[in-house]
Amino acid sequence: MEPHFDHDNVITKEYGKQLLSFDNLFAAKAYFYELRKEQLSLLEQLCEEFTIPFTYTIQSLQKLEEFYFSLFQQNLFFDLQVTIEEVEQCLSLYVCETLIRNYGSDAEWIVQEYAFEDKKYTMGIRYGRNHLFFENMFSHLYLMKKDASSGVLTHRYERMKKFCKE
Repeated sequence: MEPHFDHDNVITKEYGKQLLSFDNLFAAKAYFYELRKEQLSLLEQLCEEFTIPFTYTIQSLQKLEEFYFSLFQQNLFFDLQVTIEEVEQCLSLYVCETLIRNYGSDAEWIVQEYAFEDKKYTMGIRYGRNHLFFENMFSHLYLMKKDASSGVLTHRYERMKKFCKE
């Protein structure tokens, strides 16, 4: 007989409690659509201010990562009135939106009710046969890498792209 641990169940429940509540799927989709629109608009404004390409291309991913690290190294987040987490969330959405724009027939935004909590919803991306639900794919990126030379955004995009049809 194998031991049974409730640890995973506790984590699952705690995660579900942190998710946003909505009356129905339509309300959740509307909210997450507006959230994506606002965060991508914020990133686009930052890019315009610093003349960073905002073209939803693989080349723009590298430039955005360089931009992120320059903001961090120069400690400009406060001056721009954005948090590091906000920029990281914007980068997460940008990577996914880039994938969707380039592989739209095989990638799309999805919103689903969380299976373990009623009326709690989460947003993610479907790419190929995979689903990824997230709030921030690059949380504390500045702690993982010291600069943009590793190409974390590009690497994540390339990994996701492999599951999409050419």
